[in-house]
Amino acid sequence: MENKITELLNRVPGYTGYRSKEDRRDDDKRLRESISASLDSTVATLTSTSAKVGDQRRLTHISTLERLVGSTRHLADRVRSASYGYGGIFSDRSVDELALDQLRQFDNAFQKESEELAALAGRLEASPEGPLDVDITAYQTELNRLGLLFDARGDVVASALPNKDAAVLALLDPAERREPSALSALRVGDALSIQGENYVVNATLTFTEPDRQVTLSRIGHDDDGNPIWLIGSNTEDVTSAKLVETESDPASTPSGRTARAVIVTGPETREGVPAQYAYTATTGSEVSFSYSVGGEARAFTGSTIEEEDVEVYGQA
Repeated sequence: MENKITELLNRVPGYTGYRSKEDRRDDDKRLRESISASLDSTVATLTSTSAKVGDQRRLTHISTLERLVGSTRHLADRVRSASYGYGGIFSDRSVDELALDQLRQFDNAFQKESEELAALAGRLEASPEGPLDVDITAYQTELNRLGLLFDARGDVVASALPNKDAAVLALLDPAERREPSALSALRVGDALSIQGENYVVNATLTFTEPDRQVTLSRIGHDDDGNPIWLIGSNTEDVTSAKLVETESDPASTPSGRTARAVIVTGPETREGVPAQYAYTATTGSEVSFSYSVGGEARAFTGSTIEEEDVEVYGQA
């Protein structure tokens, strides 16, 4: 692993790996310049894609691409202009070796994730049907991942202490990550089938965190008039499922994860709404889900579904 990290970081011009206090500031600057240059290149790819989509009159994706361009450019500027003063790993005092080892892991992850972001931008550009929702979702997830890495790396640089946050440590783990479920990219108006039964999405509720996205999509009502929802995510611990809304106490709040919610119902969209949600796998394939958004609580029960049983056709 150490050899792989060293090989990757040797791509960065002038990188010496924090061998001495005098090298550390230069190494930090070179790494950040390399990453910001990669992000600038990604911005150029997205800008070109946006122009092409505009020429093709695919207007539904222009605002999304412009948002991605703005978010990516903002991250590039933050990486380029970061200033940590003269404390932390740049100070004269002894620096925790674990912190330096973790910085090498951060730099390796930072390099790999920025390359993955560039690859996703290339995929958005190359799609003959125009940018696909699943690729847009994957790009936003990767961008969130990079932002979390940058913030956590900055904490280690400034404190000279290793980061112990479980979500951050998971990003430094080289294990393979799960591809986002197609259900996590559903939009209002999308048509789909589940084992031959056809549906159209008429509302979505998306919970976003720095490294997670969970999407609820309403697809109709059952025979008793209860709303039917699908759930999809980009994380292993939330499996795709078909859910039915059940009675709940509006005053209750699930003891789960904290997120920001995007609510889309027809022409109306609300973004950045504070939310909490909880997902529980019970016996067999049964699952339960609950959330509290803007003081409104809902609960759901249902069962998992296989990705190969779902076919998404796009806008109806």
